Amino acid sequence: MLIVREISVPAPFTVGEHDNVAAMVFEHERDDPDYVIYQRLIDGVWTDVTCAEAANQIRAAALGLISLGVQAGDRVVIFSATRYE
Repeated sequence: MLIVREISVPAPFTVGEHDNVAAMVFEHERDDPDYVIYQRLIDGVWTDVTCAEAANQIRAAALGLISLGVQAGDRVVIFSATRYE
């Protein structure tokens, strides 16, 4: 039998408003949208992902979460294999 418990403790650090990977991608998108920020393996071939493409993927993921009812401040966990998305 699997027992799941929720534990909440105060964070030992603070995160600034712009301290996240998405903010970094958006900043790079403004400065150089065609800059290759990632590469991903598609059908055995490493394919470039530009800042503009990554930013659009982040926006799409955010809109998907919003459409599911997630609001600012909500905590979300995503169980997935390691991947850049």
